[in-house]
Amino acid sequence: MTARKENCPFAFRKGNGKNVHCTIIAKNPLAKWDFCAYQHSCCNTGRWEATSNPTECEIRRKEQGGK
Repeated sequence: MTARKENCPFAFRKGNGKNVHCTIIAKNPLAKWDFCAYQHSCCNTGRWEATSNPTECEIRRKEQGGK
């Protein structure tokens, strides 16, 4: 089974970290953390990977001109 990897333009990893972070959240000085909410722990890679539905992300839709 091959999972389709989603490449969100705002997602990044810190150094060799396993978590997916969000540049938009990271810019917010009031944010307590900047983890992407659309990620799951992958038992194959041992890292956090994007889920299949990150296009539902409200932050991402706003940045791309959606509602």
